[in-house]
Amino acid sequence: MDDGIDTVTIRTGDLVTLRLQGAFLDGRIFDRGSAVDPIAFVLGDPGQVINGVEVAVHLLHKGGKGEFIVPSSMAFGPDGSSGGIVPPWTPVHYTVEVVDVVPATGLVQ
Repeated sequence: MDDGIDTVTIRTGDLVTLRLQGAFLDGRIFDRGSAVDPIAFVLGDPGQVINGVEVAVHLLHKGGKGEFIVPSSMAFGPDGSSGGIVPPWTPVHYTVEVVDVVPATGLVQ
């Protein structure tokens, strides 16, 4: 894990831009949509990313990248993914890169 070029902690409410890739533990990729085209959202807004990715982002800084094994309880849980790609109770592997962070106060980090 490379925690990043910055030392400012990412907080809930910050606007974050991420590159993500999700895979099963056997390496099969099920989500690479934002690996090329980053996604931006307010950290903590419901329904943006799985809980395990939110926790991972809090461990990184702007420019940081890490790989995380996310237990099923912090991934898609008993229902699996909404599209049915990830079965219920399936742990997953995510690669997370923090491209940019804009603090909730509006100041650039």
